[in-house]
Amino acid sequence: MLNVILPLSTSAIILIAIGMLLIASELSSPSHGIVALLGLSGVIGGAAILYHPEAAAMISAPAVLIAGLTALVAAGLLMVMGLSARRRRIRTGTEALLGMTGPVLSWSGDCGHVLVHGERWRAKGGQLTPGGHARVTGIDGLTLHVEGARNDGATR
Repeated sequence: MLNVILPLSTSAIILIAIGMLLIASELSSPSHGIVALLGLSGVIGGAAILYHPEAAAMISAPAVLIAGLTALVAAGLLMVMGLSARRRRIRTGTEALLGMTGPVLSWSGDCGHVLVHGERWRAKGGQLTPGGHARVTGIDGLTLHVEGARNDGATR
């Protein structure tokens, strides 16, 4: 059995380590994948530096290229998915209630109760009548700020 040692380049190891740190830092920074792509290019560059055609135990150039391109495509897809998720409308939490409509359950003066998103909410707003509809314009704690809305059958 041959005892072959892979030739190491300090700069390649440092470049790979920095690339991996950049990829890991992407988890806590809102850079939309740009830092991860820089890290990935550092890993690919470091792996390319490790490639020596004259070495007895060399890293195959096609293997480095295939692994790098696969990681690049995966990072690109994750970046596109992340950016598209940021453009979508909020579906949970109090922010999702903004713009929703629902029936007025009870009303007296400028406050009452409305049914929005299947839940009964305390509401404040203009002059509304029970049985009418209200649109959510703001949220203050557990109180919705509403205005009159047409009943067109839509909740958004």
